[in-house]
Amino acid sequence: MVHLRRRLALLMILLLALLASLGCAAHQVREAQDAFNEAARSENAQRAVTLSGGSTLLASSSAAAGYRLSLNLLDEAIAKHEADLRGDRLYGTALVLKSLCLWRLADLDDDEAAATDLMATLARIQTERSGGTLTLGTRDRVMTEALSGLRDHDRGLRATDLEGARENFRSSVKVLERALASEPLPGNHPVRIYLRLSQLASLRAWHAATYAFLPRTEARSAVGEIRAEASRVTGTLAAAMRFDPELSALVDRYKLAIGI
Repeated sequence: MVHLRRRLALLMILLLALLASLGCAAHQVREAQDAFNEAARSENAQRAVTLSGGSTLLASSSAAAGYRLSLNLLDEAIAKHEADLRGDRLYGTALVLKSLCLWRLADLDDDEAAATDLMATLARIQTERSGGTLTLGTRDRVMTEALSGLRDHDRGLRATDLEGARENFRSSVKVLERALASEPLPGNHPVRIYLRLSQLASLRAWHAATYAFLPRTEARSAVGEIRAEASRVTGTLAAAMRFDPELSALVDRYKLAIGI
């Protein structure tokens, strides 16, 4: 759907911004960036094809191959050139980009090994930050805080019962809220908009799961929390929507789907 393409486009913009100011960065990290960006473009384009009746498998395999290439390049760079990366202040960037690759692979391929590696990498980042051996930029800090919530959304989509779906979608919204509160980002910042739309995506999926797993009469009385939270989230986007008709239309579609 259009909201998925918009979110993926924002993710591409975000990652281009993350690595745009590297200067003389290690060649391998640049290659990993290029591979990631190409995979994101592929995922974005293939979702459009899928919506027109194309192959979902094609969308997954094409993008996943790019994310795996990026991951392999990063793993090699970190293993062989950690000291150089630290010296060039690229070590944190490499770890954040690795985390993003693992997140997409865990989602696209339902790859439990990637999901486990993701959580280990996020823990590594947190440990080094706490120890003062790793410094991240604002975008990197927010995204590392948000990734476990984005992963909760993926788990919610795969839940086989309402309890599992509700638990994961609720967690996703809360984790993303904490990530947004962790840094003072402007209201129209691409990271902030991306994470707000991700919250709305989780709320929309939670709403749909409620109607999928419950009889309609029960579902109607069970979606109050979802609608209240969606109203709050859309309210935080009011200023950004005023100057972005496309964003305003997208938020309106989320509201309509959730019934507010």
